[in-house]
Amino acid sequence: MNRYYTDIALDENWQPAVRSNGDFATVSDLDCLMQEIRLEALTTQGELFFDPEFGWSLPDFLHLRIDDLTLLEIEQRVYARLAARDKIETSSIAVKAQAGDTVLISAVWRWIGDSKTNRLQVSVGRVDIEVIAID
Repeated sequence: MNRYYTDIALDENWQPAVRSNGDFATVSDLDCLMQEIRLEALTTQGELFFDPEFGWSLPDFLHLRIDDLTLLEIEQRVYARLAARDKIETSSIAVKAQAGDTVLISAVWRWIGDSKTNRLQVSVGRVDIEVIAID
């Protein structure tokens, strides 16, 4: 993989991570892409003026009554957003949404040329969205 993805690292509270010397910590390459996917999961499309396509728009599902058709729509939306990334092996993507007190979305995929499976879990509640696991 070419080394050209770099960004400021964010901590678990979405704040810039700071090194002991006071400089901002950074993330690069696949770690940067994972952070970007984590952010995109929480963002509504059109929210970023410089990238109107960025975001999964999961807030659309807050306060909704969730039925099987809505779960399918969520799965398709997450699949499409992951498949749009040129570094992800499209055939490796699997998305499952389950309804309960919250909607739990589980997505797995592999980077092109990598055998390691990556996993993301997002919880969509009645009033908030939370990335609960990523690795």
